[in-house]
Amino acid sequence: MEIYSQHEIITALNERYERLINWLENHDDELFEKGPDGKWTTGEHVQHLILSTKPLNQGLRMPRLVLRTTFGKNNRAERTFEETVERYKIKLSEGGTATSRFVPKPISKTEKPKLIAELKSENEALATIINKWETDDLNIYLLPHPLLGKLTLREMLFFTIYHTEHHFTALRLNY
Repeated sequence: MEIYSQHEIITALNERYERLINWLENHDDELFEKGPDGKWTTGEHVQHLILSTKPLNQGLRMPRLVLRTTFGKNNRAERTFEETVERYKIKLSEGGTATSRFVPKPISKTEKPKLIAELKSENEALATIINKWETDDLNIYLLPHPLLGKLTLREMLFFTIYHTEHHFTALRLNY
């Protein structure tokens, strides 16, 4: 998958979110608070995606000087989309899971409309923020990822594309 520029990243994110949100809106409300034994419910998956997108949006809004002094600048070859995804899959296969900050609380089916609206809002905010960056700057600045360590902004966006698809696939196949 060739994704590099802001436009390509935003398009890929929007495609993933659109498919997910369409599925959620058409998914039985009664199943929103249910899931396979020992797994998150549909609502918890949605909340997890919100919890993981909010800090990304906050990080991308930070002034470049603050990003650079807080997390440093990239000093290595940037990973491709495929390399970023493969690294994440390896971490998961080694037992990596969401850290406490990203673990959702129990969700009620009555929260479904609010959570879907919040997911839409966070995705729209992300697209707006990405457009404020220069393509070349996305590989200079870093943000921390709890499993993958410091990632360039572009790698973090690659992760977000895959992460959204990963959860949508789990929902579509198992819920």
